[in-house]
Amino acid sequence: MIKASLHKELNTANGKGALSVDLTLQKGTITSLYGESGVGKTMILRMLAGLEVPDRGTVMFDEDVWFSNSRGGGLSVDKRRVGFVFQDYGLFPNMSIEENVRFAAAKGDESLIHYYIDAFGLTTLKDRKPGELSGGQKQRTAIARALVYKPKVLLLDEPFTAQDKKRSDIVGRQILKYTEENDCVTVLVTHDIAATLKLATYIYSIINGEVMSEGSVGDVFLNDTGSKRNGIHGVVADKLNHDGRRVLLVLVNEQMLEIGVDQAIDLFEIGDEVYLKLDENSSSFRVEKL
Repeated sequence: MIKASLHKELNTANGKGALSVDLTLQKGTITSLYGESGVGKTMILRMLAGLEVPDRGTVMFDEDVWFSNSRGGGLSVDKRRVGFVFQDYGLFPNMSIEENVRFAAAKGDESLIHYYIDAFGLTTLKDRKPGELSGGQKQRTAIARALVYKPKVLLLDEPFTAQDKKRSDIVGRQILKYTEENDCVTVLVTHDIAATLKLATYIYSIINGEVMSEGSVGDVFLNDTGSKRNGIHGVVADKLNHDGRRVLLVLVNEQMLEIGVDQAIDLFEIGDEVYLKLDENSSSFRVEKL
């Protein structure tokens, strides 16, 4: 388990800000950091990995001190056994797919290397270098490389952005399988709502550098606290009739969600800003105007 108290001054596109969060990250489960761009989610990952130093705070992995400003520093990156998938993939441009993956693997662990190359649909491309790959192929290579490292902590920064739905499902299942079988602490930053709902056991909703709500999917997305800030924000893109059902197409973080609203469809216009919450009884989304 990781227990972290992280405080960091930030320079964002909107000016100076502050990040101040307390997190408890359990082994064998995926925790999602959810929030709009610029709230500090990537910075949290970088501080957990040791790539950024908190202004103050602590990071504990079980009984091991990974960081403590009161003790004058922390454990170096290479001693934390962290697998990190960056948004820009971080592949070695002079190495093939197979060489990139092998670089992170334990010596002689050929079966695991070929398992992930095959599982991620990269077998026929394994001799190609990153410059010859699509964004999705690079991304899957980066994830395969992180998994063959056999990390005890897996940090994923937008790992589904370049994948279609089929590939996202495959990648998600492999990440979940690794997490559960290896008792790994996995932290996921994604705007992919479907992936969050499918994979995450615990969610931290972060707004303006602070945790505004936390808990299970139900705690964060089901329970209406009276604040629309806890909802999933979207924009109405279209109004359709599907087999007698009246639905809204809602654009959420570059994904289109189909929400059944029936007679209530007349309350909405294309371009309306809305927020979504899971309905406790039907497990489907309900939609309300902002």
